[in-house]
Amino acid sequence: MNADWTLINDPLGNKTHQFVAEFADHRKVTGCLWIPEQEKRSGVVVTFMHGASGNRLQAPIPYLSNLFASRGIASLAIDGPVHGLRKRLDGGRIALYAEMSKPKAFNHLFKDWELALELTETKLQFSIETIAYFGVSMGTFFGIPYLANRSLSGKSTTVAVLGLMGPTGVVSPFRKRLLRDASTVHCPLNFLIQQEDEMFSRAGCLELFNALASPSKQIRENQGKHADVPLSEFDYSLEFISDQLSENFRPQET
Repeated sequence: MNADWTLINDPLGNKTHQFVAEFADHRKVTGCLWIPEQEKRSGVVVTFMHGASGNRLQAPIPYLSNLFASRGIASLAIDGPVHGLRKRLDGGRIALYAEMSKPKAFNHLFKDWELALELTETKLQFSIETIAYFGVSMGTFFGIPYLANRSLSGKSTTVAVLGLMGPTGVVSPFRKRLLRDASTVHCPLNFLIQQEDEMFSRAGCLELFNALASPSKQIRENQGKHADVPLSEFDYSLEFISDQLSENFRPQET
């Protein structure tokens, strides 16, 4: 592996550690890591996946990552398979459709996360024991299979925020996969729905929510179109994730 780290300013003007990692047996993996300036909480990372037209720096990722950093928690966001620093074609939905026609597209993404987490452990100098996940829209499309894969691999996920997605419309070819994988997601989760979502119907979003097997799950629903999620929902997601991380935190005995 050959990884280059660069300290850059995120869209909010705060420092983030950007990486480009080249692998002999896998595609390039790119992303950003927000590291707390003060004492960081060892073993914990919040992971982010952006939407289909975005990248590792898409809102609300920097906003939430900086707030987590202020609480001593590191955050990791990677670019999607055809997005950001590994952009192909339009770097959005057209390129994504082409990518998802490949038979092992999800497996390639699972490997992206595995390598990014290994790289993060080296940078942070601790083993990652607790992971939270935030990903709506495409972040849910990729996130549900990713969370299912982690569970089937014996790796736990402490908490997740998902939503703005149903097994309909442009993702209907993956309907069976999404519903099947949802049945193996058991972590506490918060699911966002926009009532006038022009991309995914409310009924479709509810169908996907109902398929998620978590015994502790909730819906947060707001008026507006797909991209009109109010800032208050992201603030709520911050507290939701933080509370779950606190419940699972066990201080080391001295």
